[in-house]
Amino acid sequence: MITPFEDLIQELGTTLGLSFHLDPHGACCLQMNEKLRVQIEPDKQEDRIILAAFIGELNPGRFREDVLKEALKANAQFIGNGNAGAILGFSARHNQLACHTFLPILEISPEKLLASLTYLTEHALSWMEALQSGRAAPPGIQTLHTAPTAFGKIRP
Repeated sequence: MITPFEDLIQELGTTLGLSFHLDPHGACCLQMNEKLRVQIEPDKQEDRIILAAFIGELNPGRFREDVLKEALKANAQFIGNGNAGAILGFSARHNQLACHTFLPILEISPEKLLASLTYLTEHALSWMEALQSGRAAPPGIQTLHTAPTAFGKIRP
């Protein structure tokens, strides 16, 4: 029996004129621009889809601290603007900066999945390019100049 996730992946492939398949772990891994791999998989309850990408290795040291600090600022900026399309994080297991997002499987269409996939890929690639050029963040990432309130809203 085909799951809603498998059906969605097949529909996405049809939309793009490609054939996508799930790996033995039930995930679909896409190679983007020969630089980045994006994994699409259902969560354990199969009610959400996880899009995730590893951006680049961060070795211990000052540069890693600076990157992670900028990633937290970027997350606050994007979430504060109502956009949680690519949350940055650190994978200690892989020693890499990563980004991910969750999408509700019942509310997603192939077109919405493609839009989220495109956004996450562009976001990850901008961070990848920054890391490769020795910068802690891509250009255009705004730092917060005021502290958040107790309720998470940024004061004007």
